[in-house]
Amino acid sequence: MSKALDYLLQARPEAMQAYFAFLKQAGSHLDPKTAALISVITKVHARTSRGLKQYLPRALKAGASADEVIDALLMAMPALGFSKIVWAVDIILEMNLPQFAKYASPGTTPAVAGEWPRELQAFRGTT
Repeated sequence: MSKALDYLLQARPEAMQAYFAFLKQAGSHLDPKTAALISVITKVHARTSRGLKQYLPRALKAGASADEVIDALLMAMPALGFSKIVWAVDIILEMNLPQFAKYASPGTTPAVAGEWPRELQAFRGTT
């Protein structure tokens, strides 16, 4: 736990206990995989890499596949925006999880800043 959370538990134990009880009750009708996927989405929305690295393995352990994680992120695009999804996928790929190796290209070099991949150049207007 973080120092801040430890502090809040000491300073306001009743409020924090009520908060954690609320969180537990709020997800009580969700299956573990769905709850874990929602947690991943909230970590991406908050752009907390530490949280994403903590909750993504939990989602995978709860039975979510890599494709389901990507689908959940893409379904949340209206709330997240594309840039947060790209940010999250960068972190996911850095984690080197075997579940995500299917589409990763280990032999390629990272794109140069300002350089668009050939597949996306049509959107930029340069082919």
